[in-house]
Amino acid sequence: MKVLLNMKYSIVLLLVFNFVQYGQTYQMNINLKSGSKVSIPIEEIQKLTFETPIGIKDLQNLQTIIETFRVSQNYPNPFGKTTHSDNSNTTISYQISKPTQVKILIYDIQGSLVKELYDNFQDKGEYKIQWDGTNQHNQKLSSGIYIYTVMAENKTISKQMILLK
Repeated sequence: MKVLLNMKYSIVLLLVFNFVQYGQTYQMNINLKSGSKVSIPIEEIQKLTFETPIGIKDLQNLQTIIETFRVSQNYPNPFGKTTHSDNSNTTISYQISKPTQVKILIYDIQGSLVKELYDNFQDKGEYKIQWDGTNQHNQKLSSGIYIYTVMAENKTISKQMILLK
């Protein structure tokens, strides 16, 4: 018999799955806001339903987390010719929380600018841009560590990437 689990206002948003491999016992441990804990066998759970947060503070915190300037690690990394594939491009992903000027620069490990990848105004949202491992004159660069810098919202975030030839 399946059990429908619908907990209202009492879950702390922390769910811990406890798996015991050898005994084949799978439990979901739930830490409740009251401080108590509930453990339910996974096979007894048919559906989990979460109600909307009831406090304005919760919604504001969630909005703050969503609406921040972020830059993700490029992928693939390393990129270029490897023994397994020819990933000659890499993708840089970033998120801006308001309309702003965005500038993306590529530097070599010595700190010299090798390419201005992007410089333009963008609306709020998530973006992806590809870099093909070339310099400002579209010449292929040598293998090495490069740094990409994304500037937006009066902030600068830099990350490293590896180009293989």
